[in-house]
Amino acid sequence: MSIRVLVVDDSNTIRQALCQQLRERGIETDTARNGDEALDKLAPGHSFDVVITDLKMPGLVNGEKLIDSLKKNPDLASLPVIVVSAFHERDTQLDLLKREAAAFFGKPWDPDLLALTVRYHGLQKEREENLASDSMTDPLTGLRNRRYGLKRLEEEISKCQRHRLLLSVVLLDIDHFKHVNDRYGHPGGDDVLRHVAHELRAVSRASDVVARWGGEEFLFIFPGTDLSDATQIIERFRALLHEQTVEIPSAGTLGKVTISGGAAEFEKGDTPETLLARADAALYKAKADGRDCQFASQAGELSRVKVA
Repeated sequence: MSIRVLVVDDSNTIRQALCQQLRERGIETDTARNGDEALDKLAPGHSFDVVITDLKMPGLVNGEKLIDSLKKNPDLASLPVIVVSAFHERDTQLDLLKREAAAFFGKPWDPDLLALTVRYHGLQKEREENLASDSMTDPLTGLRNRRYGLKRLEEEISKCQRHRLLLSVVLLDIDHFKHVNDRYGHPGGDDVLRHVAHELRAVSRASDVVARWGGEEFLFIFPGTDLSDATQIIERFRALLHEQTVEIPSAGTLGKVTISGGAAEFEKGDTPETLLARADAALYKAKADGRDCQFASQAGELSRVKVA
């Protein structure tokens, strides 16, 4: 495994020394001159496995505040933080342990021991993330599961409430899935679920979330996307699926699969429950209207979606 470390120190000499020593031991590095710059580099999508930071740095975010900021952020709380500082006092080290720092090294430090500590915590983080990922992944389809979908929906709604961002969701349901199971057996039904999941993954963007919501139902979360754009993505997918002939390997045959959808956009005051309730009402309308279509809920009205 390749481990990548963010080195945070206001001393250019210390930053260069740490980076050189770590690189010589096969560890990738990047740097930040203070805590503020470090937080910028630890924005969503960052690729760091470990943070090494000094304690006393200029700016609003020193080492202690950097650790506190990371531990309070659900997306960064598991990131191991190793402190390298000239302040060796026992009380300082005890305080850092209470702040959940992973390790402490005084200056000067032992490069080999530091590299081994970095590697240990980097590998430990990977194991924990793999376990967390397994617990939030649907084993049949490989998509995220309901637990993960709800967690992400809560996070995205929280962002919308704070920053007035756009957010849309679509609930999708495979039409007549009971008939699929009756005709092809449960292995055939599993083949269909895997096929639909594969196609959903193919049309999703990097920022989108696709989860198996339960049974033959899927949840599509579109952060930063209005209702019109979200429904058009789904409508193109629905039309494409309508034209496909799906291979069902377990039954040694081919079949047709269609899907219905219900869409809703975040409105002020929404909770996950209220947003999903509107999407579910739109889905119910789509299934009542003959299936193989998509309805959207907007301003209290349900309307059938057409390809633009």
